[in-house]
Amino acid sequence: MDRHIYLTIKDNTSTKDEFDNFFPDIMTFPINKFRYTRTPTEVVLTQQNIDRMDLFMFDFYNITDYDDIILWLNNIEFKEQLASGDKFLLPDKKDLERFYIDFII
Repeated sequence: MDRHIYLTIKDNTSTKDEFDNFFPDIMTFPINKFRYTRTPTEVVLTQQNIDRMDLFMFDFYNITDYDDIILWLNNIEFKEQLASGDKFLLPDKKDLERFYIDFII
């Protein structure tokens, strides 16, 4: 199963691309409905974690698909906003899986 934030976002029914496909409406991403049921793990980021976010996610979750939602949960729009030494919260994998199960459209 793919686990990217675009699966939880509704289409913008007023804007289409050149192939007549609707664009996703990022404002419908239900991040405010994410619930922590377990204590998240706090980590201090290294430059290697930032440069290879995919490997960092894989080391923690055994999957690379969570980088987008983890950034949003930490109030980070782009990974370029991160710096070595920043504190970062990693939710429990069960909380992430529950979010995707509850909100995949």
